[in-house]
Amino acid sequence: MNTAIRPSFVPPLWVLTVAALGAMGWVLYELKEMVVLLVLGFSITYLIAPILNWLESRGVRRSIGVFIVGFAFLALVMVSLITAVPTLVREYRALLENFPSYMESVRERLLPLYASVEGYLPAHWRAAIESRSVASLLTHDGNIPARVAKGVWRTLLAGYDVTMTVVNVLLLPFLVYYLSVDSRNLYNSFLSWFPLIRRRHIAKICSEVDAQVSAYVRGQLLVGFVLFCLFAVGLGILRIELWLLVAFISGFGNLIPYVGSIIGVSLGTVMALVTFGDFAHVLLVWGLFALVQFLEGTFVTPKIIGESIGLSPLVVILALLAGGTLFGLLGVFLAVPTVAALKVIMRYLHSWAIQQVGH
Repeated sequence: MNTAIRPSFVPPLWVLTVAALGAMGWVLYELKEMVVLLVLGFSITYLIAPILNWLESRGVRRSIGVFIVGFAFLALVMVSLITAVPTLVREYRALLENFPSYMESVRERLLPLYASVEGYLPAHWRAAIESRSVASLLTHDGNIPARVAKGVWRTLLAGYDVTMTVVNVLLLPFLVYYLSVDSRNLYNSFLSWFPLIRRRHIAKICSEVDAQVSAYVRGQLLVGFVLFCLFAVGLGILRIELWLLVAFISGFGNLIPYVGSIIGVSLGTVMALVTFGDFAHVLLVWGLFALVQFLEGTFVTPKIIGESIGLSPLVVILALLAGGTLFGLLGVFLAVPTVAALKVIMRYLHSWAIQQVGH
């Protein structure tokens, strides 16, 4: 009689990996308020780390450096509130107040163009253009900017408890302080979880993740500022109404891939029609956006960020959709750097799995 004990069934590695990732995703979603607080804290700590390292190399204690950076940030906020912010707020209010007249002006400019091409359009296109919804959009709906702003705010707080959001905002400075002061101890504690033989590989993974994320996050902030300056100069020379607001949206909207360009060129087109009433200036605005996008793709981004993080446009779009669905507008901002980090981790996991199969 064979009394050998049959080995228990062990699921394949990919099944265990998918199950673990699914469980982790569910836990993170259920604890999203805490996750957002930690992500914001680590993000701010990550951004100010080079400044703290520079101060520390010159004999300034890291705890003192955090206060120096904090006071410098408050000073920058105060200067912005005194200078740039009032202008942006004034232009935004002007956009809200004058939007009905803007749309009426656009309608008057587009009607002759529509009349000249109406006979060449399919019947269902003409029906859609002449429908009441489009007519009301062009003539009576002056609340579109306000509704867009409210929609962005609702998206930002989608799925979050207001009370917990306020508490998180109050806790954020303390979290940033302790993360900044104890960053090295936290990193060493993280490495101590792994066997000695694996720590060198884990440290290499962390280094590559740091390189990928830093190239994207810090680079995108600087790229956004450069684009803002380019758009501000170009739109200012063209004397487009609300040029500073359009430049701000077009430049710093670059933090969300594709979104800033789409909104910026749309708003710039409307403002060109409102300001001058001819399509020659619309073509100039389009030419400006094309030129800036060419400079951004050819010179600005390669020089500032360096080599691409290697994500296809489809992956970027899917990441933005997933991040926005799960974590609101903050998820949209963090989607691409998160996927860039996961790309590095998955590459090492794939290499490790192949080695295990080979053995």
